[in-house]
Amino acid sequence: MKKLLMAACIVAMYSVSFGQTEGELIIKGSKVVTKDSTPQQVIDTLKKRFPNAKAVQYYETSAATANGWSVSADDRMPSVSAPEYYTIKFKREDFQYYALFESNGTLIKSEFQQINVELPEAVKASLLKLKAEKYPDYQLLTKDYFKYENYDMHKDYYQITAVKTSDPTQKKVITVDPTGNIIKVK
Repeated sequence: MKKLLMAACIVAMYSVSFGQTEGELIIKGSKVVTKDSTPQQVIDTLKKRFPNAKAVQYYETSAATANGWSVSADDRMPSVSAPEYYTIKFKREDFQYYALFESNGTLIKSEFQQINVELPEAVKASLLKLKAEKYPDYQLLTKDYFKYENYDMHKDYYQITAVKTSDPTQKKVITVDPTGNIIKVK
């Protein structure tokens, strides 16, 4: 009986330890580092943009990955002797922020997602028109704002998820720019 109980405990601990990391997003092609091993210039730039950032996570990012930088599932980077880039990640109740920095503190790219936002009037008007013309049986479910920035491009948009009231398994995801132009409906 004791052996059976011990085996059950080991299986439970094994399951819990893997369950904690599963589904957690990290920065593709990066490895977690401490704040102390992150250049002070990177930390200073982050503090300047977000002075109240808490629970910040720091990553080393290889030069090869920095060019195609993206946030995705776990893809750990091999250790490098002198990383050229660093990624910072933090979130609050209402938003998530990811940023790619050069080791000198220069911000290269950032991704920002704000959850359940207040929609601009132009976006509201476009959604009401779309609902009236094509989707009268759909109801708003979520409203998120996304913003991507780098040296060459600045892109921001709203992503709205709507659910069919007569069949909640049917959803539409509408992407709208801040001026109210519908980018796509999926």
